[in-house]
Amino acid sequence: MNILLQLEQLNRETDPESGRVGVSLSESKSRFRSKSTFYPTHLRDNIVNMFQKNVETELSLLHETISDLPSRNNLTKKEKRALNILKNDHDIVIRKADKGGQIVILNKSDYVFEAHRQLSDRETYLPLEKSPLNLYASELDALLQEALSFNIIDDKLIAFIKNDTPKSAIFHHLPKIHKKERPPVGRPIIAGIGSLGENLCEFIDHFLQPLVLRLPSYLRDSGHLLHSLNNYQWNLPNLKWASIDVASLYSCIPHDLGLQAIEFHLNQYSTYDSNFITFLLRSIYFLLTHNFFYFDKKYYLQCRGTAMGAKFAPSYANLFLGWWEELHIYNDNNHFFDNIQYYGRYIDDIIIIWSGTDEQFNDFIKYINTNNYNLQFTSEIHHTSINFLDITLSTFNHSVTSTIFRKECSANTLLEATSCHPRHSILNIPYSQFLRIRRVCSEETEFMSKSTDLFHRLLDRGYPKKNIIKAFERAAAVDRSSLFDRYKTCDSKKSKYKKNVHKKDNASLTCILTYSPQLNMIEKIINNNLTILKTDPILRQILNNGHRFVT
Repeated sequence: MNILLQLEQLNRETDPESGRVGVSLSESKSRFRSKSTFYPTHLRDNIVNMFQKNVETELSLLHETISDLPSRNNLTKKEKRALNILKNDHDIVIRKADKGGQIVILNKSDYVFEAHRQLSDRETYLPLEKSPLNLYASELDALLQEALSFNIIDDKLIAFIKNDTPKSAIFHHLPKIHKKERPPVGRPIIAGIGSLGENLCEFIDHFLQPLVLRLPSYLRDSGHLLHSLNNYQWNLPNLKWASIDVASLYSCIPHDLGLQAIEFHLNQYSTYDSNFITFLLRSIYFLLTHNFFYFDKKYYLQCRGTAMGAKFAPSYANLFLGWWEELHIYNDNNHFFDNIQYYGRYIDDIIIIWSGTDEQFNDFIKYINTNNYNLQFTSEIHHTSINFLDITLSTFNHSVTSTIFRKECSANTLLEATSCHPRHSILNIPYSQFLRIRRVCSEETEFMSKSTDLFHRLLDRGYPKKNIIKAFERAAAVDRSSLFDRYKTCDSKKSKYKKNVHKKDNASLTCILTYSPQLNMIEKIINNNLTILKTDPILRQILNNGHRFVT
């Protein structure tokens, strides 16, 4: 199996007439609409008023009943006291670890020092004297109004993209405790929830996604990798596992090269017309050059790369590397092409099956590190097995074998069985976790070993032993090959994308509720009063299609 086969497969999967992919703007418009505040009061009648009054009265009675019940705190006095001490200690910072799910407590001085160390990189971050929010908001408005004048977008889309009360994005970093440095270095994150460009990021990402999915190196997750290696025959001499990591991918991409990469994919492989492509490129340029944030009473502008935390950042980074791969991996310029028997990539993590010597692989790494894209690669090569994402890959009898891989710093992050979540969700967690092990572990002995480990972790989180055993037996009975069926659509990039496009379900009415332990009683109150609405012929016809409750 050579990477030539990946290219041939891609040619079969794209549009045979044009080789292009994309999504329709007109069909996507319903995704990008602001929440309506319209309420048709003129359509209300006595029947609707009676229904509402009865439901509200019964809900009030339920609230009074619940309020009278004795409450029980799920924290001990010592735990509450400890939390208050930590909360009021302004000399520490509490963050989730970058990987492994651990909670990390750092000296605030060390945390701030690491942040300033990163922000002192003047090629990536530029200090600002004041917030540019108002200026940038007017520039975004000008960009949108120009697109409106050319009928590229409409008023409703502008209303979605614009945020009337935008907030500044906030910089923080996640400690990389899996690395050797102490105090740990941090992974920079720019949290842009409610920021000026948040909705524009979502819009851009929607139209870049089909281009990402058509990349020959694209890996959706570790399950997709296992599916792609399912029938691989490890029968050539001198085969080895290799992994490559792109250093600081999100923050290393020069704006001009990033835009050049996106323009290449849009022009070469998309179905979008020239006006829409221009709007997408100008929007991406705006997001890249107006990515400002706040940290420690100062404003900064990111002048290289994209923010890790921006909705479109993974697509942008994926397409940048996809452009580089097309020019330097899947290309005659790559003199090591025949050595690469398999090549897959999950964002910035690359896995290779290498045919050749270690010295040849080192020469290949030197080749890819000699570039004008500001890309730097680190690598590992292994003769027998390799850890990649959350799996360990090895070989047996000329076939690829796999098992679960957990980092030493990994915590037990399974949801507590006593957590205030829908009961069916909690009860399904053991089964879904055993099913994941069933899919990843190719050998029965590994399945049993990893299941034993999971069994104890579930017990530690308060799951009943009987339920755990039942979930294990249920997962063990599943045919492992059937667990890869969902990845068959991954092999057809267009099919997978269509599968993920939201389709409105008109079959029944949906009542969206916030979960509470009283959810069943709330549903019962509403259901009992639906007979009032059904006295109206029109409402009865609507309700006859059924309804459902979603939390």
